[in-house]
Amino acid sequence: MDFRVEHHFDAISLDDFAMLHFDEEFNRAMCADVGFARTLLEKVVVDGKLSTEATIMPDKAIPKPVAKILGVERMTHRELIEYDQATRRGTWKIEPGMFAETFIIGGGFELAALSATSVARIYWGDFQVNLKGVGGWLEKLIVSEVERSYDAAIGFIQTYIDEINTGNIPKPR
Repeated sequence: MDFRVEHHFDAISLDDFAMLHFDEEFNRAMCADVGFARTLLEKVVVDGKLSTEATIMPDKAIPKPVAKILGVERMTHRELIEYDQATRRGTWKIEPGMFAETFIIGGGFELAALSATSVARIYWGDFQVNLKGVGGWLEKLIVSEVERSYDAAIGFIQTYIDEINTGNIPKPR
């Protein structure tokens, strides 16, 4: 099942937003704000290509019907990001802690300038759940949850940007 989200942020340049987007303190705070714990495992830059690997764990249990089917209460996963600093485009992939062949999740993203002080963050992807009888239902549930968490983060991100601009939060480097 495909999805696409696009959000706009003001009072920040594209360069500064890209720095913020990959700032670990910001990412941990944003994840906590939408109900996840994040642990960065690796962050490297080679020839203008940024790669990150993080473990993400939800604070809350998954819905009981899904938990019953899967036999787990929380779905911890690895997040793998590849980002080309020159083109401002990248790929993302989620590797579930279990059922990796059952849940195939990944896509791409782009950071784009709308003006000198306004940016767009665009994510797209595909969620496939290979479970006979319930795969389509789980895909819809997952896409709905991903869209909800992205939408829930909008206010947090803009407030964080505003706090940087007022000097209450240090600017990422």
